[in-house]
Amino acid sequence: MWPKFRCKKAERERDLADEANRLFKQEFGDKIESLQEEVEQLQRQRWLLEQELRKWRQQHPGGQMSEALLENTPPQRDMRQHVEDIRRELESVKKENDTLRTALEEKSSLSSSSTLSHENEQDQSLCKDVDPSVCPMCENQDSLTTPKRQCKNCSGVFCENCMANELPLPSSINPEHLCDACYSQLMQQYASSPS
Repeated sequence: MWPKFRCKKAERERDLADEANRLFKQEFGDKIESLQEEVEQLQRQRWLLEQELRKWRQQHPGGQMSEALLENTPPQRDMRQHVEDIRRELESVKKENDTLRTALEEKSSLSSSSTLSHENEQDQSLCKDVDPSVCPMCENQDSLTTPKRQCKNCSGVFCENCMANELPLPSSINPEHLCDACYSQLMQQYASSPS
């Protein structure tokens, strides 16, 4: 009964985080898309103006305007300034998007673990006292320098990639971090046990 409830609760929290992420991406995606379209439109307009200028130069070979004069004509200068303004705005929106995405991910991870007791928080924290070692599960050399976590089922210490799974355990109300092997084993047990 309890594992089912905890699993459903975790699924609800994940669904809420997914929906918030989807709305966030939609809002900022639309804004970024419209700014990119405006930049493309201005670039097309600039290209057309440059084509007209080339035609004019071909038709008036003796009456060429100086390059400095052409670069500083008001429409050309205004258009370039407008394109630069849009690019700066696009960059600031992208930075804001990244900042908000990071905050959303942190909020999502905090909300799923905020109900843990102080002991559980200490248990679930990264294993900082462990000497640098290669992860015994993936044996990836890159795992030598990455933080390690302790599996709440077998108590083994593994890299974060091998500890990416969470599952409610009988000893805890909230989902716990598990190594890939324990996660697979418990999922098989839960699947084969009668509801």
